[in-house]
Amino acid sequence: MPATIAPIKPGEAALLDFTSSKIINPGLVLAHARAWIGTPFVPQGDFRGAGADCVGLARGILRELSGKYLPAPAWRNDWAAVQGEPILDVLHANLVPVSAPKPGTIAVFRVGHKRAAHLGILSKRGIIHALDDHGVIEVARDGLPPLTSLWGFPVTEGCETGPDDISPNNCLVIICPCGGGYYGEITVMNDGTPLAQTGVFQSQRGAIDALSKVYPNIETVD
Repeated sequence: MPATIAPIKPGEAALLDFTSSKIINPGLVLAHARAWIGTPFVPQGDFRGAGADCVGLARGILRELSGKYLPAPAWRNDWAAVQGEPILDVLHANLVPVSAPKPGTIAVFRVGHKRAAHLGILSKRGIIHALDDHGVIEVARDGLPPLTSLWGFPVTEGCETGPDDISPNNCLVIICPCGGGYYGEITVMNDGTPLAQTGVFQSQRGAIDALSKVYPNIETVD
């Protein structure tokens, strides 16, 4: 069973700085996306290891890196044929548009009648995304539909994007107690720059189990 992360509901806490153009470091986003590879496809799912669709992959990664509850567009299997742009509407309201494609960027694709109907996380090889026949996989971008827009997750208030070449190996995660359980503070190891604050886990053990799949350097605070 995946570790349970409690999302921060809208209005509960001002965790994300929507007035800033700063985004959560794409290197962290990519590292978390890789941890989702092998998760089965489940419509409207958004939990690593349990199930996800393409939007749920992004929702789950954002929850892991901030605790932010990202509203899901009403699910349907024919988004490419609907009127309007329900996926883009959610992204415009909650994420930060970016101009340059790089590993760890959220990419949206057009399908069918030019509708934005699929998204994934760019990687050096291509893209990490969820497909109904395969679950979460990494594939080359060859043969994918046209890319329509690029997005980043807004930083948690008080955090920074950090260096371009960040990887989990040069991060330190400090697991701290809070009123509802435990959360992780993700920092640059050599200077302590705060990069992200995870969602809340029900137990310290659950936080360690989930975050150790991404980060090798973890400490705890009682």
